[in-house]
Amino acid sequence: MTDTELAQFATQVHSSMHRAIQPFHTIADGDTLFALTTDEVAVPAPSLRLGTVAAELAWDAVRTSVNAA
Repeated sequence: MTDTELAQFATQVHSSMHRAIQPFHTIADGDTLFALTTDEVAVPAPSLRLGTVAAELAWDAVRTSVNAA
């Protein structure tokens, strides 16, 4: 991924967390997301599909962690 694609990917995934975390973007809600790439695997175009899958997985992960607590 290029830097621009990675930033868009992170934005897409972080935005999906809003669906599960309420309120969102407060000091204590834990809505931090880190995205990085090692450039070891080529992402086939369009990377939007990868972002869509990752966004759904992030949302499911947040919901599962809350339900398990």
